[in-house]
Amino acid sequence: IGDYVDVGIFGAHVAGQKIGARLLVQKVHITRPVKTLDFVVDSLPTQAGIDPYNILIDRTPEDNVTAVKVVAAPPARP
Repeated sequence: IGDYVDVGIFGAHVAGQKIGARLLVQKVHITRPVKTLDFVVDSLPTQAGIDPYNILIDRTPEDNVTAVKVVAAPPARP
């Protein structure tokens, strides 16, 4: 562990695509097996994932992106 990996946040689903509209994709330096990341995006996310475009070699690429469960939405910005 010690690689830079793309992390993606996606919004509403786009017809004909497997993942939603791109809200954020950023390279993150992964140094531990478990890491908490915080991101701020402009609209409600519906999916998030690590290596969402399957750039890295992976035996099960279909599990790279998963649905986002919103527990509590933050207050609206003025």
